[in-house]
Amino acid sequence: MSKFFEYGIEKIFYVVNITDNIKISENQFPELHKLLIEACRILEVKPPEFYIDQNPVVNAYTTGVEKPFICVTSGLIELMNEEEIMSILGHELGHIKCGHILYQMVARCLKPLFEIIGSVTFGLGKFVGVGLELALLQWSRKAELTADRAGLLTVQNPEVMMNALMKLAGGASSHLTKINRDALLQQAEEAIAIDEKADVKGYIERAGKFLINLFRTHPFPIIRTKEIHDWAKGIDYERILRRETKPAGEEIMLCPRCGAKNLKIFTYCESCGLKLWS
Repeated sequence: MSKFFEYGIEKIFYVVNITDNIKISENQFPELHKLLIEACRILEVKPPEFYIDQNPVVNAYTTGVEKPFICVTSGLIELMNEEEIMSILGHELGHIKCGHILYQMVARCLKPLFEIIGSVTFGLGKFVGVGLELALLQWSRKAELTADRAGLLTVQNPEVMMNALMKLAGGASSHLTKINRDALLQQAEEAIAIDEKADVKGYIERAGKFLINLFRTHPFPIIRTKEIHDWAKGIDYERILRRETKPAGEEIMLCPRCGAKNLKIFTYCESCGLKLWS
């Protein structure tokens, strides 16, 4: 499958970037290039190609299985400071290091593919494909939490990572100093508490939250902020900073449900999505 993407959609993404975006290098926006190289050094990842897209929407993405590359928008560069940009680059490098890219590309292609199949099978192909699409989207949301941890490990400052996530959630740069992190974490607790409500109003809110989340590729930004805050206070984060863990690929555990191998820093099984740690 990786070869299919290498000679198919991956080439299309490459052509779009090389012709429509600016490639970051030692000679082109060297300050951004230095951030990438430093992030790669910390996470021990081979530097991928790096592009900037003239787009006011705040976004960053990584694609390419055999030859991965990162693209960030001008909107993100303008909104965030250098440390926050580096945390986002660390997040994207986390996708590369954890091998997420292939499955992300599959998830992007499934919906249009099954729509085509559905059109010639009286909707049956589309119906069958929805289940697979939802499973991949659930995995994608959990993969984003893993990548957030890579972003934190890059800057090694929870406040920086939380600031970046808050800006993604809607905090304008000029007003960031006015954002109360404790209030934001309380907001996250309120969002999580929706799942615990048992009255009629609670059931409606839970159903709404479920439906809103169902087709998302990323977790809610507020929840991501809470997750990274909690992980930064845990023993696993401290052990990694003290280099008490083995290199990636050595310290693993088997999922009790599907038997897949997972790094011990993962909260969820990368194969079936089972929660491994509380």
